[in-house]
Amino acid sequence: MVITERSKMKTESATNDNRCLHLGKVGWRECLLNDRRVGPTEHVSVAAEQAGMLHGIMIDLDLNIFDPGAFNAKAPQSPTEFFDDHVARWLDRSTLLRKAEARCSGNGIHVLLWLDPPIPLISASDRKLWDACIRIVQTSLPSDPDAPGLTSLTRPIGSINEKSNLEVKLLREGQPVTQDEIITFRNEMISAPFKTVHRILAGDEHQSPCPICRKDGTTLTAMDRTGMCYGSCGKVKPERLLDVFLRPRRSEGRTK
Repeated sequence: MVITERSKMKTESATNDNRCLHLGKVGWRECLLNDRRVGPTEHVSVAAEQAGMLHGIMIDLDLNIFDPGAFNAKAPQSPTEFFDDHVARWLDRSTLLRKAEARCSGNGIHVLLWLDPPIPLISASDRKLWDACIRIVQTSLPSDPDAPGLTSLTRPIGSINEKSNLEVKLLREGQPVTQDEIITFRNEMISAPFKTVHRILAGDEHQSPCPICRKDGTTLTAMDRTGMCYGSCGKVKPERLLDVFLRPRRSEGRTK
């Protein structure tokens, strides 16, 4: 029997025992579905309709799309600095997100929630439901709005990001989370999206001055579904709070 390169890839899963196998591999990816295949993108990508088991959820915080002016202090100059100065605090403010693993992806931070046990995706409706759930979880942070949901790929620890030439590193070990924990967080995001996001990003229900208009004497107060800027902006939607951190978008896509 001839063993093809693709069949070799199928036998390699992303476990702590074989992390050394990924060292120096340029542009490799790690799938969060099925057998968690690791290798070149074309070998590990899984189409949504082929997803049968969900092992993890990824939130992609790409430093390249963040607006340097969004940070009150000096803008972070590296993914590690970004994590230490900002992302770690965001994660610690959420009961769910504080259990996430964090990796320096080479361009930013991959926040990973590992499911134990994994979630079986039996039907098309299962896949549709969990894709929607993942996208809700992703909007709890100023993540890449163009990133996929169910079919997200992370980068294996020890591999090399082909765009930045930086090694993918573990910044924080994670703890496993359950399906119930994900659903509870999703329900919080549905019932109180603004308050949940604001608590994660700001750590309080009030910010002065308002981070949107940044005018002296203003205060942004978080309510369940919207915020209220007293003094300038008026009612503020959750997506506007997230957009504070991101570079402006053009109609044809994000400004590079």
